[in-house]
Amino acid sequence: MQRLASAFFSIYFLCTALLGHGTQRFELLRPDDSVLVGYFDPPSGVETFALAIGIQGSPSESVWDLHQQFVKEVTGLKMGLITIEKQGIYGPDCMDETEYNKTNCRPHRIKDYLWFMERLREGLIPGWDGQIALLGGSEGGTIVASLAHRVPNLIAAIIFSSGGGIPCVEEMKLMAARYTKNEGYSPEDARDFLDFLNAKFEEIYRDPAPHKKLLDYTYKWWAHHLQSHTIDDMLKIECPLYYSHSVDDDRVPIESADIAAEMFEKLGKKNLTYRRIMGYGHDIRKSCDDLIEDACAWLGEVLEEQKEKRQDVHHILPLEGRQDSNDLEIKFNLDGETLEGQIAAGA
Repeated sequence: MQRLASAFFSIYFLCTALLGHGTQRFELLRPDDSVLVGYFDPPSGVETFALAIGIQGSPSESVWDLHQQFVKEVTGLKMGLITIEKQGIYGPDCMDETEYNKTNCRPHRIKDYLWFMERLREGLIPGWDGQIALLGGSEGGTIVASLAHRVPNLIAAIIFSSGGGIPCVEEMKLMAARYTKNEGYSPEDARDFLDFLNAKFEEIYRDPAPHKKLLDYTYKWWAHHLQSHTIDDMLKIECPLYYSHSVDDDRVPIESADIAAEMFEKLGKKNLTYRRIMGYGHDIRKSCDDLIEDACAWLGEVLEEQKEKRQDVHHILPLEGRQDSNDLEIKFNLDGETLEGQIAAGA
């Protein structure tokens, strides 16, 4: 039976379920008839606005917490904020575990966001001016990197705690070696542990089944996660990029983030702002309020630069006087210095 929805709107949009502070819950019908759930907060006092899309990490939980964490800062910049749930999650404490396990993996999430952005460009959000900023942490940050070079009119990307400089499987092995050392494993026991991990990874690659699990994640999820190498996508990003990682991250090694930042510097890419944070664990966006403020302040500066460029669009400079659109200062330090604003342990 042919769909009743048009090619432009194979969706339905519900703005009746207000969740507080003007938040609107919406539902879109995917091509396979599954339902995508999301949340939208518009800015106040403006007719047109850019959108920030927040992308959560890997935990099997609602995106609502991330939405609440960023909504005040983002709408304060006169931007709208959108977040969408992973397939199988329909809101806080509302999840179809079978559907979630069957679909949850990085490629499926990327496909979901690309499909969603097509719906945006068909007029889903009245007042949207066509500009997008992406923000996300951990797996969400790797998805930001993958999307960033595919999204038209992307004005900024913000990534937290995503490593990326070395392949994910090598990040895992490095953290495993660090764990065995910190726990006082003998050299023989440490080798046995790493051999166990390697054997488990090979088993996952052979049979990436959605019904088998390791550490609460399906083999399907692990198979895609282990084969990712985020720097390949990061180096394709041309818009301003804010990139932060904690020195004390216990899941993704700081060395991986440092290597990624070094590669930007060596290749002469000037669009990176790197924040090397002291005194926090992996989920710095939840534990370090100063970092959220710093990232959004940086985003505000990017918005102002974009506004000035649009205002000057009819005043074209001669070739020798032009400035590259990505000519931003690299704020990069491998010696453990904290970022501006004195973000440090307990600050």
